Amino acid sequence: MSAISSVVAGSPQLGGAKSEVQCGLVGGGCYQNFVNGAVIWSSASGAAVSLNGPIRSAWLASGAQNGALGYPKAAQVCGIRDNGCYQSFQNGEVFWSTASGAAISKAGVIRTAYRGAGAENGALGFPIGPETCGLKADGCFQAFQQGEIIWSSTSGARISKAGPIRTAYRASGAENGALGYPTSSEICGLRLSGCYQAFQRGEILYTTNTGAQISRAGLIRTAYRASGAENGVLGYPTGKETCGLKDGGCYQSFQKGEMAWSPATGAQIIYTSPIRTAYRAANAENGRLGYPLTSQACGLRDSGCTQTFQGGEIYWSSATGAIISRKGRIRDLYLSSGAQDGRLSYPITAEICGLRDGGCYQGFQRGEIYWSPTTGARTSTTGSIRTAYRNAKSENGILGYPLTHEICGLRDAGCYQSYQNGEIMWSPKTGAKITATGPIRTAYRKAGAENGTLGYPTTNQTCPTTTRCTQTFQRGTLTWTSTTGVKRT
Repeated sequence: MSAISSVVAGSPQLGGAKSEVQCGLVGGGCYQNFVNGAVIWSSASGAAVSLNGPIRSAWLASGAQNGALGYPKAAQVCGIRDNGCYQSFQNGEVFWSTASGAAISKAGVIRTAYRGAGAENGALGFPIGPETCGLKADGCFQAFQQGEIIWSSTSGARISKAGPIRTAYRASGAENGALGYPTSSEICGLRLSGCYQAFQRGEILYTTNTGAQISRAGLIRTAYRASGAENGVLGYPTGKETCGLKDGGCYQSFQKGEMAWSPATGAQIIYTSPIRTAYRAANAENGRLGYPLTSQACGLRDSGCTQTFQGGEIYWSSATGAIISRKGRIRDLYLSSGAQDGRLSYPITAEICGLRDGGCYQGFQRGEIYWSPTTGARTSTTGSIRTAYRNAKSENGILGYPLTHEICGLRDAGCYQSYQNGEIMWSPKTGAKITATGPIRTAYRKAGAENGTLGYPTTNQTCPTTTRCTQTFQRGTLTWTSTTGVKRT
């Protein structure tokens, strides 16, 4: 056959003939064997040399012209990268290098992607195994020196380049795991020289500082992307999404905070900040605060910040630090009084319970809130009345818990506050004085209190004995004895 003869004439490397031309192959093809190979011809492919060696062995092992590759289309070409060789066939190629051995690159979407990536000269290098199909959702993959190409009908053919992202992907179960098939190649040049790759159900993001971390499709990832992803306030993820938390919740940590999610609260950001430190110290979602309901909000009075949780809030200012305002009657009163914008300003202590009669209190920049089961929650604002109350040992003293807030606008610009066992009355001229529950206070109130003839008290009530007490007012003195009762002088 002239076509075979002309190829033989130009191919001295074949050596001597070992057979005559034989025909009757698939598609009407013919061949002739030589010491160092064969020449094979078909009308569709023409005549081509198949030299003995790894490439021909791989072709023969694949079924030769009857297999997936069909007939050779050209002679073997050597001198490519790493002193490798390749040969083209009707339905693909066979590549060989000393490091990779001979491997088939079958015609199709994976081979197209491989050639589009520069074939052996690209990031993947030489193939190291055949294309393998039968994966999940009828997918296919092929391994290369520096990665893989993975294909499915829904995701297309995508490169999974050797490196931290591919390692994390394989550790997650690859196409059988939570991420599914890749939907993009690895993309680098992100902030902080980062890289990412998109998958059917999420992404993997990588930097040298954070490593490769999965951002799984879901509400946490949605919120993360809405916040600007790696370019936003959170930066890159530093851990994977972890679920199985209280109430079916999940969280994921990032360079500058974390994202917490529960079915009841949705996904909320907790920035790295004193508020987050206080939240974690309070046992995070397992503590009394539960899950966050909002992200941290700043720009408050005195450049403060706050974040709301299921069980309360955390307030922060540079003067007070981060303090918890726990859900309950004290917090309700604090919020209704204007919170940080009200008279009390920011909290300076957490709510403290275990006080007398089962009471609680919380300290603020400009006062306190006291609560007991019998009195409810009442404010004790910074000023002379509060000072007098504290000097009288607060709830542990003769007055007990406050019954009212401080009330001003009295005669002569005075103020007062009622307690379980008395009152404290104040005016600019007299200062803050206690009128304790008892006969003297009863008589004083009957006389019109500060609006009556006595005016404001100028001293606290004193009782030198158990049978005698006295208290001085602006315009008189009331004295009580067990024998005479209350007398005015």
